[in-house]
Amino acid sequence: MNGIIVGLEKAGLVHRAPHTEHGRVIETRLTNEGASLLRRADPVGGGIEDAMLAGFSSRERQELRAALRRCIDNLE
Repeated sequence: MNGIIVGLEKAGLVHRAPHTEHGRVIETRLTNEGASLLRRADPVGGGIEDAMLAGFSSRERQELRAALRRCIDNLE
């Protein structure tokens, strides 16, 4: 994860700085450029999600979401 954040920071998409109250915590925030890129990318991701879930009923989508949540919980 740190490697990904470092890459985003080098690209100017995020800014990292020490937390004002917790010395060991480094906050990561989007830069204006990062926020702009996210706004442009969001519709693309939405289109991919729509294509992936095409033909799924509302119930099937809920079941998929629940199954994925269980997978995440199991990994924690």
